[in-house]
Amino acid sequence: MKSEININGISVETFLARLVNDNVVDKMQLQTLQDEVEQTGQDIIAVLIKSQIVSEAVINSYLENVDIKSIQLNHIAIDPTLARKIPKEDAISYCIIAFYENEKEVRLAVANPSDINNLGYLSNYFDGKEIVSYIAKQVDILAAIDKFYEYNFQIGDIIKELEISAGIEFLDVDYQSPIIRLVDAILFDAVHKGTSDIHIQPDSNFIRVRYRIDGVLHNQFTFDLKFYQSIVVRIKIIGGMNIAESIRPQDGSIQTSIMAKKIDFRVSLMPTIFGEGIVIRVLDKNDDISSLKKFNFSKENDNKLRQILKKPEGVLVITGPTGSGKTTTLYAMMSEIASPGINMITIEDPVEYHLPLAKQVNVNHAAGISFASGLRAILRQDPDVIFVGEMRDEETAITAMRASMTGHKVFSTLHTNDAISAINRLLDLQISKYIIASSINGIVAQRLVRVLCKDCKKLYIMEDKEYLRYKIKKTKQVSIYKAFGCKKCHNIGYLGRIAIVEVLAFDKEIKAMIEDGFTEHQMLQSLKETKKFIPMQIDAIKKVMLGITSFDEINRVIDMSDYV
Repeated sequence: MKSEININGISVETFLARLVNDNVVDKMQLQTLQDEVEQTGQDIIAVLIKSQIVSEAVINSYLENVDIKSIQLNHIAIDPTLARKIPKEDAISYCIIAFYENEKEVRLAVANPSDINNLGYLSNYFDGKEIVSYIAKQVDILAAIDKFYEYNFQIGDIIKELEISAGIEFLDVDYQSPIIRLVDAILFDAVHKGTSDIHIQPDSNFIRVRYRIDGVLHNQFTFDLKFYQSIVVRIKIIGGMNIAESIRPQDGSIQTSIMAKKIDFRVSLMPTIFGEGIVIRVLDKNDDISSLKKFNFSKENDNKLRQILKKPEGVLVITGPTGSGKTTTLYAMMSEIASPGINMITIEDPVEYHLPLAKQVNVNHAAGISFASGLRAILRQDPDVIFVGEMRDEETAITAMRASMTGHKVFSTLHTNDAISAINRLLDLQISKYIIASSINGIVAQRLVRVLCKDCKKLYIMEDKEYLRYKIKKTKQVSIYKAFGCKKCHNIGYLGRIAIVEVLAFDKEIKAMIEDGFTEHQMLQSLKETKKFIPMQIDAIKKVMLGITSFDEINRVIDMSDYV
């Protein structure tokens, strides 16, 4: 190990001694790490991260005390536009490159820590933002400078370059290849715009690329079909798929860092009449589990949910279509009750978030782990709280209900249109009405509607027909908002989404109605009379009146026909 290396005047030995003294690593582990440093020439920080003995977050917390952090630049996809804000001469002279920017700061990778004090003037290139420096390998910084200053990563320009290029070397790993830069640029652009899914679809004469942003697909660009096979092969290579297979569906995955965030791309290929259709799910592994406070539930719904969560056993079910945020809401609820004194276990298909203090299991049909079999195994692990990703069959539903009856708190999801219809769905799964009434604490139905962009939403006065249509008493003129579009929201008019919910909290009256065999219509009419239940249509209208979303948006997402 190179003992002469210092971090702001503090030796690496001092840093490592702190890790040992604090019992973060033991002496035997440290010796193994030092041997690898001698053999590979890597810096000790990179070896620590790679070893997974110490998490990157823990390492950074120690490094922050000496005002410098380390970064593995070759694992990060950098925004070329950001990198080029620093003149190339300065980048080469100081061996630096910008790799991340937010509203307050810009992060630079530097090779020599002694240069840090001389780089303050660079803030002029970033509107005066604070400069935060990270140590990186010189070879990685120089490779990034070669890559991002020499070659164009703008999607439109790369497509033009493809049009005039004589040949396409899609198997080459050199960034001179426009195909490689095009695929990388699409992935980066999608993350930058907050995309959940990338659709790359061949048609008869062209390729269409669309992004799903806040639940809605938007056309991004098109280009000539003759480049498609090269793109498919490139995606198969980086996604770990069979490049020779084209007549069967394939799944793959890509892991990388973009804008200093760990991103997983899950790739699905499906043969179509014009070629293999590609859909890439974008999963940001840095997404924090939101607390219930951030969901902006109405006071009534928030109180109901918190009362349900206080119950020591029973089932809480969330319903809604695919992509309605059911899992996110359930994770927020579970994070509210998580503690070292609770054994929390989940089985999901697949695990989407990391939940601290929880044991998380992926469904794996090849290994014989289904929701039902996994749930049976979980019950032998002394759980207090169980999360079943979905009750999709009779065995899973019955096992979940029985678990709640033996003193467990169970969370799960169903695919139904509203809260009350979930009862009929459970009956279809052969759960008796008596078990439903005695086991379930509450059912929540949820949809996600887009939030109006705060920077461009336009005020307008409600029209008389809107008062009538949405059953709003006209006591005075009411001003609400509609979408417009600006640069911040990519001219969509909406930015982000919010949950619209209805909460059916089970009490004695609801349980009696279930046991007496009330129909959905009878139960809804009874609940309306007692005013114990707020349909999601009313929750949606309230969000419009508060200026959060628009009538156009709630009509797009929620079936308002029965209400209006």
